[in-house]
Amino acid sequence: MCKRATVLFLLLFLLLFILTMPPIAGTMAESNVSQTNTGKTTVIATSSEDVTGDGVKDGIILIGTRAYGDNLVFFTNINVRIIDSANNRVIDAGISGLAGYDPKLFIGDFTGDKIKDIMISAPTGGSGGIIDNRIVSVSGGIPKVIFEEKDNSGLAITGKFVDGFKADIKVEQLGMEFTIDLQAFKDMYIEGGTYSKDGKLLIDVEPWIDPFSTLDPVDYDGDGTYCLHGYQSISGVAHVNRISNVESIWKYSDGRWVIENAEYSTCMISDGM
Repeated sequence: MCKRATVLFLLLFLLLFILTMPPIAGTMAESNVSQTNTGKTTVIATSSEDVTGDGVKDGIILIGTRAYGDNLVFFTNINVRIIDSANNRVIDAGISGLAGYDPKLFIGDFTGDKIKDIMISAPTGGSGGIIDNRIVSVSGGIPKVIFEEKDNSGLAITGKFVDGFKADIKVEQLGMEFTIDLQAFKDMYIEGGTYSKDGKLLIDVEPWIDPFSTLDPVDYDGDGTYCLHGYQSISGVAHVNRISNVESIWKYSDGRWVIENAEYSTCMISDGM
């Protein structure tokens, strides 16, 4: 065990050195780590857990390209390198298209195979407070992104405003419909020309839902397998006009994310937005 720990430490040190050194033509530093003219690849966070399932702790390194200037906490090209300490090799998680502020690591089992997976979360910094997430399984030393970019969309909805200060909403994945009471925004809608004073809809409005603004791992059953608890907002006439909030619970089953539970809320009173 001491020998394995020493090998892990040496591999971790070597990878950290490779990641932080400047690019040299024709060397491992150039081939393993992408460098750009606008920033450099940086180690964001590290962890040590068995994520390959061989019973030996692996080194987990979260990396990204840091922007220059004042924006020091925003990273592009966010990815993970795994040091497979039992086999003395480095595994690339194969994450693409992930960027955001102050990325975070979470290590836990999402698939139920009793092998921990790697979750990365990074707020995008937009007006909707959106957070971008990826989850990678490295079971058997084979990396697979099981929570992809498209999964951040969460619940998909269609809908429309109707007479009587209401919005009819349909959740695509569930094939279910519900109605949102918009009385809290009545004065604003009348003043803005969306509704008449007697509740007649004057213009077509189609609400839309943001991707996840939070997505938290939660072990509801206490069995060591994590689900995802997500939070999304539905907007009306404008993005700032949040007419409802939606919470949903997702479980990974048979190679896909399945909705376990979903709830929505409406506003009883509003400050005008």
